[in-house]
Amino acid sequence: MNLIGRYFLLLLSVITLVSFVQVGENFLQNNDNYVHWGERDLKWSDFQGPVPDDSKFHALTHSAISLDFQSDGVILEFKIESVFDPSKSWKKEGVNSYILKHEQLHFDITEYHARLLRKEIKTTKYTSFNTIETQIRNMFNETYNEANQMQIDYDKE
Repeated sequence: MNLIGRYFLLLLSVITLVSFVQVGENFLQNNDNYVHWGERDLKWSDFQGPVPDDSKFHALTHSAISLDFQSDGVILEFKIESVFDPSKSWKKEGVNSYILKHEQLHFDITEYHARLLRKEIKTTKYTSFNTIETQIRNMFNETYNEANQMQIDYDKE
């Protein structure tokens, strides 16, 4: 199979008025510690990252959308997953079940946007073989912006 693209793009995650984007081909392959959306609900023991001294928040969920796609010029194959990174997610002492539900919903927002991206990639009529990568990157970036805004709005509410 002649591959034009094989990418892992990690989208967003984030919660609490902060956003992260990471790009790296081996990001998911090298980390078995991720919680994949749908496996189970988050638990406080999943939040293993260091707590910043200056944060006004009680917890932070670092979730992401992983996108892997490849094409042989005729068939476009893609895999999109929502993942939670325990090493970058943290909680302060004294958090309660209400805050955990709040953090779970941040992860759910990431999955919601992963589903929107899956649908858009699946239903798009691509202009040409040469533009597939650009079109998918544009869809991904648009999804990132929309998801980030929803995460921010959720925290404000």
